[in-house]
Amino acid sequence: MSNKEMEMWLSSDKMNVSTEEEVFKIILAWIDHDRNKRQKYFAELFRHVRLVFASRDFLSRDILKNDLV
Repeated sequence: MSNKEMEMWLSSDKMNVSTEEEVFKIILAWIDHDRNKRQKYFAELFRHVRLVFASRDFLSRDILKNDLV
């Protein structure tokens, strides 16, 4: 999946996830598949994570400590 396809999928109503934590983990999994080429797309994909709906624990434990953030 290309970065544009990933961004379209993340912004579509067809994506069915129960938490924003899942969205963040999906983005990381996509990037980790080919980190050298894909990490440059993190910022444009990360904007699709609605941080206001993420738990404070997840924000402090996972998001803030992630090297891409």
